[in-house]
Amino acid sequence: MINQFEMQLTQKYVSQYRKSSKKERGQILFDYCQLTKVKRNTAVRRLLRKRLTPIIYPIKRKGKRRGPKTKYLIVHKNLLYKCWILSGKICAERLVVMIPDYLIQLKKSGKINPYSLDDIKIVRNISESTVKRIIKTFPENILSSLYPKKRKGNLSLYKQIPIKANFGSKVT
Repeated sequence: MINQFEMQLTQKYVSQYRKSSKKERGQILFDYCQLTKVKRNTAVRRLLRKRLTPIIYPIKRKGKRRGPKTKYLIVHKNLLYKCWILSGKICAERLVVMIPDYLIQLKKSGKINPYSLDDIKIVRNISESTVKRIIKTFPENILSSLYPKKRKGNLSLYKQIPIKANFGSKVT
């Protein structure tokens, strides 16, 4: 344990030790070790541990978000969510084919009146992979991945809605 005398002595020598050259540091360590009767390594640790002023790290500024700019806003995700709910929470492959039809149905029922026509056009042209990525963020999907349940029987629905399959081959 460091007693009161050693603490005061340490505080006195810290400023000298930090500012001095290598040769002067050796002399300061020698004097400190003679007065406190501690080993040299202990003295070095004590003198380096004490700071004159606390280090204040600069606050990181939040700059621009890295990566590509977000193309689809919350408005587009809300429209896609409404289409997904209307479809009975089907997979993205089948939902992409039916999005234009669902948007027409939602427009007839008046559920997408507050949305602009530009937003509706953007949602109509969303790619399949983007729809998959957006659907993964919906709350029901997050919970279903945590608590898996038995498959619901949408087999008749899956037979009626085709999947666009492009396996990288060019169709001539």
